[in-house]
Amino acid sequence: CFVLVVKKWCVWERVCFSTQANVECIAPLFQTVQETPQPIPAKIRGAVPKWIQGSLLRNGPGRFEFGNDKYNHWFDGMALMHNFHIENGSVTYMSKFLESDAYIKNKTENRIVCSEFGTLAAPDPCMSVYDRMKSRFDFKKVSTDNCSVNYVIYKGDYYVSTETNFIRKVDPASLKTLDKVDWSKFIAVNGATAHPHYDPDGTVYNMGNSYGKEGTRYNIIRVPPQKSSSGETLEGAQVICSINPEEKMKPAYYHSFGMSENYVVFVEQPLRLNIMKLLINQIRGKSFAGIMSWEPKLNTVFHVINKHTGKVNCFPLISIHNGLLYNCRIHGLQDKKKGFAIFNILIRPLSQGHCQFRYVENVSVVIHCFFCPLTKHKICKLSKKSDFNTKTRLQILIKRALSMSVLAVWDSPPDWLRHSGAIGSHGCQSANQKREGAGPGWGSVSEWTHGAVTRLGLPHSKLLAVGALDWKEGPGALKRDSRRGGFRLLCKTNCIEQKHPVNFHTKAFSTFHQINAFEDQGCIVLDLCCQDNGEAVGLFELQNLRKSGEALNEVYKSVAKAYPRRFVIPLDTSAKGDLTQPLNYSTATAEKKADGKVWCTHENLHDHTLDSCGIEFPQINYAKYNTKKYQFFYGCGFQHLVGDSLIKVDVETKKAKVWKEDGFYPSEPIFVPSPDSVEEDDGVLLSAVLTPHQDKSTFLLILNAKDFTEIARAEVPLQIPYGFHGIFVPQTN
Repeated sequence: CFVLVVKKWCVWERVCFSTQANVECIAPLFQTVQETPQPIPAKIRGAVPKWIQGSLLRNGPGRFEFGNDKYNHWFDGMALMHNFHIENGSVTYMSKFLESDAYIKNKTENRIVCSEFGTLAAPDPCMSVYDRMKSRFDFKKVSTDNCSVNYVIYKGDYYVSTETNFIRKVDPASLKTLDKVDWSKFIAVNGATAHPHYDPDGTVYNMGNSYGKEGTRYNIIRVPPQKSSSGETLEGAQVICSINPEEKMKPAYYHSFGMSENYVVFVEQPLRLNIMKLLINQIRGKSFAGIMSWEPKLNTVFHVINKHTGKVNCFPLISIHNGLLYNCRIHGLQDKKKGFAIFNILIRPLSQGHCQFRYVENVSVVIHCFFCPLTKHKICKLSKKSDFNTKTRLQILIKRALSMSVLAVWDSPPDWLRHSGAIGSHGCQSANQKREGAGPGWGSVSEWTHGAVTRLGLPHSKLLAVGALDWKEGPGALKRDSRRGGFRLLCKTNCIEQKHPVNFHTKAFSTFHQINAFEDQGCIVLDLCCQDNGEAVGLFELQNLRKSGEALNEVYKSVAKAYPRRFVIPLDTSAKGDLTQPLNYSTATAEKKADGKVWCTHENLHDHTLDSCGIEFPQINYAKYNTKKYQFFYGCGFQHLVGDSLIKVDVETKKAKVWKEDGFYPSEPIFVPSPDSVEEDDGVLLSAVLTPHQDKSTFLLILNAKDFTEIARAEVPLQIPYGFHGIFVPQTN
């Protein structure tokens, strides 16, 4: 195979990686190192852009033994936090071990006291046989707070996280270890992932399992964006949805999940956790790692959960935001002759002559998809009374509507909505005044309507001029009607709520990391890195990672490559039979079977460039393109057991750019947008590039994200172990 090795520069073209006969020994990347608690300056090659102000924080294992006790698995090592601080063109580096309870106990006794994923701690020699056995089943005590996987943000605070019920708050500047927080004190879960998702307002979504008398449940978690007091941590967290596994005693392992604007997508993969085996292993003195099994005869299942309602594969009809509400009555009546379902929402004052309404910032009323099997059209009337003689009515026509997303929202409410006094009468008058507010791409819209009514994911929508109930299609623009102050919305998809949740199935694959998910034309587009074999976790034992020569080659050959794939999940599954290619720009398909299941096939998001290396640790321009249609993602190529190249993939053309340098192993690339960026890839990538060679320096690499040219590198004369994940923390004044 023709080899094109790219150093420091790269262009869009088909790059063919070499088929390596041997992989070099990387044992030094999995050895214990000393922390560097005081910042040391890095040697700069090139010029670090002055606009980059902040810190690249990294997390991963850094200590692999205490006394004569040694850890067995890469995931077991004690968390070592790293900070590459960038300021005014200079870079400093520091690192500190997370002072977790596990780390302190192990260090104090100079032995492994706390069990980890692949290593079971030896029992306390002072305990009786009975007490030793009893202690093995106290799962809260054996659960570790060695949070070595990632950094996460809840309510503006930074935490390090693993996948147990403990997270640790840290100071991102000094890397000082702060509070220990237990998920189970706030909600009924036994842990959460280290890969939450963030809404623009700071609301956080995550997933965690719970184990009880009825078996295992997968739980969707929502954490509010703000604190009500300075000492808060996870107060206000909620489980918004719980899902039963296909097998209660063999739930799926998951490392992350997908999220679009309105839905959470959970991938139930055939990498299973055997709960019965867990109990047996506790008796036999075996580690947690032994309960994982790859069962390729099972399908992979996609579960779609509405973020607003918490329902699985069920979709709300309409949601009213920023409403002027005091008391609300909802009733529906069906006009069978015209095929309409009419839902009247009457918002009344406290009593005749009173105008007491209140402004509600969040969702005030949600009508959950009234089930009308005989109708294909929905007409909603919103009637709002401000006093006994004044009434404003908004009409919304929804034809075969499915779900919803924001139609129009205020960046800030108008002045007359900010005050509670006389807001009812003034609000109704404003609805009919000739004041126009521009909706984002929707034409003109009355100021009251703009922000008063939203949709939660309506695909294929057209906006029609307001008229009588007997509507007709018109221009695809929104026009204010001074008589009614409302609008109509035409949607050509199905709105009938699923009586029974639809399961979306595909052939067995394993996944650790999602790339992105977004909604388009009544579908959820889910992109993720997939392996056709789920046995990789067991291969990352330290004895394997430290091998050399032919023994190391054999380990490398046995690890399945991860490839980027796209699935298209149609939200409207009412049609029978073939749903081939729900989106014309994707070859991904969906087919409804006789048993009601929908079978999905994927589209590859790469060409032959990545056949020999695959890609993992995917990252996007998260701040601007998470949950949105996007074009680029970045990750590490794996022609070794760890990443040995950086890759940029264009999901539209499937072409790749590559950065690679022999003898160096880059970490997960973090995208940092440039100031006032316009295009998706305007910015830089930051990656900690490591080496097992004593005569070479570790360095922070700064790549131009657009053309993949090297801008600068900041070298530090230290050995740094290969880690997992990280984030960029912008510097604040």
